[in-house]
Amino acid sequence: MPSTIAWYSNVHGAPSRIVTVPEGTSQTFSKGDLVIYDTSDDGVVIIADTAGVPDAQDFYGIALQDASGTDGTDIDVLVPQAGDLFEASLASAESTEVAPVRSAVTGQPYGLIQMTTGEYVVDNGNVNWVKVLGLHPADAQLRQSKTTLSAGDRVIFKFLESVLDNAGDVA
Repeated sequence: MPSTIAWYSNVHGAPSRIVTVPEGTSQTFSKGDLVIYDTSDDGVVIIADTAGVPDAQDFYGIALQDASGTDGTDIDVLVPQAGDLFEASLASAESTEVAPVRSAVTGQPYGLIQMTTGEYVVDNGNVNWVKVLGLHPADAQLRQSKTTLSAGDRVIFKFLESVLDNAGDVA
């Protein structure tokens, strides 16, 4: 099962910005989903996507809990900041996890994709959301003698500045 986007670290030892906002009407998003603030719903809603790939770089943050399905329910959302690092599996399509190659992932820009199983992961077929900083230390340690890791192993990444410019904005 893919490892969905999760906060990993920053210099403060805790996520920089967590906000509580109302949930939009009839929402079904899950913890870890990308959400936007929709003024017509007066709350957060899951970001629209095509074949799992977000339709735009505008987003509010990452849901820290499942939607309740009740309009106006308070939802905690992590709003990524420049110093926040995240972890997730690497995929090449919404149903295909791939094994990161040690020498190929570091420093590369990638996208995000929502797997058919629901988890958001790093998409190596898209380049407009995140920059991969390297392999997750636990996975790298586990497979230290191999050049290639296994499908489902995680990478550490940060959101690109262009994406963060919109994070936390009410659209």
